[in-house]
Amino acid sequence: AKVVSETPLPYAQAGNAVARIFDDKQKDTSDLKEEVEHTLRQKHPRIVVTIDDIDRLAADDIKKLFRTIKAFPDFTNVVYFLVLDKEVVINALSETPEETGEAYLEKVVQFTFDLPLPDKTSLRGLLFEKLNRVLDDAPDQLFEQKRWGNVYLQGIDPFITNPRKVVH
Repeated sequence: AKVVSETPLPYAQAGNAVARIFDDKQKDTSDLKEEVEHTLRQKHPRIVVTIDDIDRLAADDIKKLFRTIKAFPDFTNVVYFLVLDKEVVINALSETPEETGEAYLEKVVQFTFDLPLPDKTSLRGLLFEKLNRVLDDAPDQLFEQKRWGNVYLQGIDPFITNPRKVVH
């Protein structure tokens, strides 16, 4: 197995070393973990694995992802940074009445922090900034300011609740 990477050379070398370790099918799991630990300690001060938009996956894929993350050993100097909408993920992880999605998430995630939603004025500002880029070249006769204001306030504004809804 060869790790293909666009990361700087030391990271690619470490990835190739880890791949070579796993190529040896004669080693048991504890030997593999020990070799990976050794390689990580020697090659990297810290590795951060970022997984974004988890909440945008299908529920089954969210479950698979968290099972995979949970199955990984706790390697020295490796940190997983998971970006997600907590409520969406909790709902996807809720499998049985005995274990809630929140309880399962607490087993996997060691530290959480919530980002506050921007206020409505900031969201409107972001939307208008993006629309202005699109409409800059539009002739005045195609864009009526008063009509746009009515359409926005009566139809669009209630749906603009977070930055993702503005951007996507």
